[in-house]
Amino acid sequence: TFCPSGVSSLSGQHVLDLGCGAGHYCRILKTEWNAKAVRGVDVSEHMLAEAKRQEEVSLLGIQYLHQDLLSPSAAETIAASFGAPNQADLVTAQYLLPYAANKDELDQLCATAAALVKPGGG
Repeated sequence: TFCPSGVSSLSGQHVLDLGCGAGHYCRILKTEWNAKAVRGVDVSEHMLAEAKRQEEVSLLGIQYLHQDLLSPSAAETIAASFGAPNQADLVTAQYLLPYAANKDELDQLCATAAALVKPGGG
């Protein structure tokens, strides 16, 4: 599982998946965890093309964005693309953090995630 301990449903929650790849976890968050809205962000146009292809087949309402999460303006760009800042109730990064090449990149990725979650969110 990748949700906080004690969470059995994400019903009514807005979830952002950073480093979403082909959208595998985005689809799980929507179909199995019942998230109200799911948005995925990835640097790979190829992976996002597959995610969007899957969305065309299943029509779950998942939105995807191409964005380099190490860009200094990543959080602002994502917030502008998907709506107001701090709107995610939960930010996931299943595939993202292992790609950090060093501690500075890891810190930057975590700061980006923190900037996109609602106060009190996860």
